[in-house]
Amino acid sequence: MAAGFAGVGAGFTANILIAGTDVLLSGISTEVVRTMDPEMSVMVTDNWFFMSASAVMLLIICTVVTERVIEPRLGKYNPKYGAKDYVGQDIENVGPKESKALKIAGLVGAVYIGLVLLLIAPENGVLRGENGSIVDSPFLSNIVPLLLFLFLSVSIAYGVAVGVIKSTRDVPEMMAEAIKSMAGYIVLIFAAAQFIAYFDWSNIGVWIAVSGAEFLESVNMTGVGVLVGFIFLTTLLNLFIFSGSAQWALMAPVFIPMFMLLDYHPAVVQLAYRIGDSSTSVITPMNPYVPMVLAFMKKYDSRAGFGTLFSVMLPYTLVILALWVILFIVWTGFELPIGPGVTDYKGE
Repeated sequence: MAAGFAGVGAGFTANILIAGTDVLLSGISTEVVRTMDPEMSVMVTDNWFFMSASAVMLLIICTVVTERVIEPRLGKYNPKYGAKDYVGQDIENVGPKESKALKIAGLVGAVYIGLVLLLIAPENGVLRGENGSIVDSPFLSNIVPLLLFLFLSVSIAYGVAVGVIKSTRDVPEMMAEAIKSMAGYIVLIFAAAQFIAYFDWSNIGVWIAVSGAEFLESVNMTGVGVLVGFIFLTTLLNLFIFSGSAQWALMAPVFIPMFMLLDYHPAVVQLAYRIGDSSTSVITPMNPYVPMVLAFMKKYDSRAGFGTLFSVMLPYTLVILALWVILFIVWTGFELPIGPGVTDYKGE
């Protein structure tokens, strides 16, 4: 359970594939960037290379910490402290109907991906951009609907195969039920957009950015150290503001312009934020999933409390944050691209 929470929480922003996090954060970053440069954008792929490498690194870190630190500390499990319904659970095998449905869903998914590839592979493909570009193309700018239809096609195929979906009316009803959980997210995005617009209208963000940039230059703090400091500031604020998008909506209007005045590419500022925001997600009391994980823990060990959970998750946070910062310093030190075309990001 600790390993799962660490992977989902402390490393949630690191993905090999382009994910919703990339779309959400780059959208906020672009809105802020255009208050400084109307022609500039932060692409969904701008952190891709670094985050892909981070996913591999975090996989190794979480495995080692779990086996070498967490398991020995927990000791031998005593089932007398667990609920009988949970301790005595048996693993349910996948039945023939579910197995067949999974194969059908997998086939539908493969066909869908194949069709998308056919629209990308040719140099004059419909989903390619100008001059055959893939980075700045309809494919990446429309990655959200493309992923939506992928999961829709796979899930509908599975639902029909197992008999859960019996008519076309079932699909919109299921989607409406699922969208209820996104109501808070929609309200959050509305508030974030108003916040960014207010910063643009009032010029408060520009004033803070210019003042902050002048201060950093006056103390000669313009190298990678200032970005590392920004990472640690993010980890601190993350203990009080959990939502990654909400926190970025608050920080981006101030720090992106400030770092742009120091000649940093906004994508590297966004990257530094993602490192700090992810690392401490599993130890912040503001995380709504903390009580949920604790509730599951108590099903297996009634003695577990918040102290138990945080003591178990703290090693993940410390090791992940330390090694992630080291990777960031090495990556920027060698001036490796953090995403396609994003190489000129180091402030002088």
